[in-house]
Amino acid sequence: MTEKAEQVSLSEAARQLETTPLKVLMMLKQGRLSGLEDASGAWSIDVGSLTALLALDPACRSDRPTGGGCGGCGGGCH
Repeated sequence: MTEKAEQVSLSEAARQLETTPLKVLMMLKQGRLSGLEDASGAWSIDVGSLTALLALDPACRSDRPTGGGCGGCGGGCH
């Protein structure tokens, strides 16, 4: 039996990241978050990837493209 990874909704991930659902979708597309899209087009976000992103310095969580990291935490976040 395989264990299903814990998931949260797109809107819940946006709430936790203090951003918009659209920006969360962009983070999924960029590979900064992991998630699954169901047949109806609704996304669920992997809690592990969300927790890892939340652990970063807020400046490093920014959705602004920076070409390899913001540098604010020494460049170790990307």
